Amino acid sequence: MPSKINNQKILRRIEETYYALFVDQLPGGLLKPLKVEGVKGRISTINNPFLNCVGLADVDEAKCQSMISSVIEIYEKEKKGFQWLVGPTTRPKNMDKYLTEIGFKRIEEESAFGMVLKDIDIAIDTNEDFKIREVEVGDFEENTSLITKSFGMGLTDEIARIIIDLYASQGKNSHLYLAFTGENKPVAFSASVIDPENHLVILLGAGTLPEYRGKGIYSSFVDMRLKDAGKAGANVAIIQALKNTSAPICRRLGFEAVCQLDSYLYSA
Repeated sequence: MPSKINNQKILRRIEETYYALFVDQLPGGLLKPLKVEGVKGRISTINNPFLNCVGLADVDEAKCQSMISSVIEIYEKEKKGFQWLVGPTTRPKNMDKYLTEIGFKRIEEESAFGMVLKDIDIAIDTNEDFKIREVEVGDFEENTSLITKSFGMGLTDEIARIIIDLYASQGKNSHLYLAFTGENKPVAFSASVIDPENHLVILLGAGTLPEYRGKGIYSSFVDMRLKDAGKAGANVAIIQALKNTSAPICRRLGFEAVCQLDSYLYSA
């Protein structure tokens, strides 16, 4: 179970950066903001719940049902399914009850822990057979199919390109990495965002081609991202780690689970 943590700012950043929820608009109209009071969300041109998502609800319980109904009405007009993200700062605290009563389905496989590492100078074992390099946005774009195959979970090249745009939207605070074999073949990707105001690094998406998993590449990515973040002035790392995949690895590396993050799906 997640442990208690008193730092409300950290909990808020964990929830804000889950599925990059804090980004609700991209050039070209690929994403546009959901305009409903008391909640943050975005609407994509693509009918996919990763891109069409809502969260950070902050309303009195008496207004909760009305707010949810307003959100559903907008997505149904857009003919888009969407997911509702529930985290540690969501209000009301029993939001899950209202969502399930209306017909949302909890996506168990996407349940995650918000995790914190307060000592980013820790020593992490890495696999020197693979070289981790920071790369430019264009390098990610050239390896879209790698990202799609590595991440899985129904990701398509079209969605991956928008995810790359989400990373790029953070400008100089965004850091992108690829892992290469000794033959200079890219086999895995990862990303992070530095939050200079709060001296945080947010470890974002990462994935490895199936045939190269279990070789320590994920840990090598964590090591590189933490080192670069430390040089940039960060002293705390946060991550949203899926319970059954990355969370056990992160726990072994020293991350502490401080909250739970759940996704509820609504099919239009």
